[in-house]
Amino acid sequence: MEARSAGHVNADADLFPQPTVRSPRHREYWLPTHVRVCHTVAGLVFLDLLRNRYLGLSRRESALLSKIARELATRGDEPLPTGTSAEAKHVAEALVSRGLLSRAPSRSVFITREHELVPATRPLVPDHDRLSLDSPQIVAAFAIAHLRARWKLRRTSLFEIATDLAERRLRSETNARLRPEYDLVTLLKEFHRLRGFLFTAKDRCLLNALSLVDFLSRFGHFPMWVIGVRVKPWGAHSWVQLGDTVLDGSVEHVLEYTPILVV
Repeated sequence: MEARSAGHVNADADLFPQPTVRSPRHREYWLPTHVRVCHTVAGLVFLDLLRNRYLGLSRRESALLSKIARELATRGDEPLPTGTSAEAKHVAEALVSRGLLSRAPSRSVFITREHELVPATRPLVPDHDRLSLDSPQIVAAFAIAHLRARWKLRRTSLFEIATDLAERRLRSETNARLRPEYDLVTLLKEFHRLRGFLFTAKDRCLLNALSLVDFLSRFGHFPMWVIGVRVKPWGAHSWVQLGDTVLDGSVEHVLEYTPILVV
């Protein structure tokens, strides 16, 4: 998955002039609805879903920020560094200027499922010995899913894509009449077969994952769409997962990445 931008905020950089602190009162900061964040070994990584961009903080900056932004609190085993409130506010204000933090809580709610994702332990391997179904319904569903994914990646933001997927899944969970028409193994085999006519998954993980999620949803299956990041070396990857099962890749590869978005 191509990372369009992976920046680093430095509290001493000229890029972010020191903000004027008008009041000594404690100020709290919040994540905007369109921003997701995860903890990595190197510090916090932000994903701006509206601009499709990433930005990373150092461990020290991340810990300073956690003092004034509860949503970004460091893990319990990580001691907070010594630093002034002004330093923490400087880092926070730099992120506010980039739209990655807000001075007020968001009024809208965007439900994601990071808390539901469990570590991947196994892949789902399609049975290529099975005969192809050659079903017009499956071929049409694949074509529509692929075209929709390609169009969305070109014309919309990750935020719009994620919101649409979340709403579709929510509707499916409230529709008791919806039942899968084919099992996952059969559908995955057909997806792999048909994908070979249009594109390969190599270096196209985002297109592949979104096509697969849309395709499976048309037959009553709603796995999770995941985006993860890796900091050393920098990289981002997208995959599809159901429970602890990876539907479109190897477990070893997926475990290299820290999930930042789960829908």
